[in-house]
Amino acid sequence: MRAVGWFERLSISFASSAVTCTEQMREAFASRGSDPGRIQVVLNSADERVFVPESHPSPARNDGKFVLICHGTMEERYGLDTLVEAMAIVRDELPDVHVQLIGGGTYRPVLERLVAERGLTERVSFSTGWVPMDDLVRAIANADVGIVAMKRDAFRDITHCNKMFDFITMRKPVIASRTRAVDAYFGEECFELFESGDAADLARAIRALRADPARRAGLVERATRRNELYRWPRQRAHYLGIVRAAMRTPARGGDGVLEVVE
Repeated sequence: MRAVGWFERLSISFASSAVTCTEQMREAFASRGSDPGRIQVVLNSADERVFVPESHPSPARNDGKFVLICHGTMEERYGLDTLVEAMAIVRDELPDVHVQLIGGGTYRPVLERLVAERGLTERVSFSTGWVPMDDLVRAIANADVGIVAMKRDAFRDITHCNKMFDFITMRKPVIASRTRAVDAYFGEECFELFESGDAADLARAIRALRADPARRAGLVERATRRNELYRWPRQRAHYLGIVRAAMRTPARGGDGVLEVVE
């Protein structure tokens, strides 16, 4: 670990500029001896050319379901087993709550077995695998709540899960596991937070949002407002500025070797 830390400091000091994904990650680099002034933060926010709520308005639900959705790679670290266990807790209490899982990964067979063991095959559905992006966006638009159940560890405590920005951009309330980075950027004002890996606390969060449409609307409003500074058009401009400064070239060509094209 000392050797890795040494190479980390050497790499950052050698680079024209270093970029990381949260202020908490920047602080971690600094705590290991790197100069924080050489490190810039660019958030991995949603591509608004893809996630367009106006193009996928949420339809009025007439199937009597309350749908929770989670998409992306299915690995243990993403906490989908916690979501399945939470569903087992609320299954009889909230018969209208359903979960839609979209994506694939090495942990999917484990999740499928867990769903069968808990008797949830009628309540937790899986996509046939990875789906076209337009189908994914439509599924998010049709859902009621987005789930980010990341398991907390030293790395994930200081990073974000990209799907949370997808949900915010699509104007969906978010239930998210509590991490230091999520608390710092959004917190309880914007998300319904639960303790990572705690199925009972996730079940509590599901109950809370299922029962309170006003709470859901308030979370969406506050998360949208907080996210204004984090939106990709702003992050993109910041990132291009970092690249231009590193290359020491004008924005539109000139005497430099390279040109940044927007």
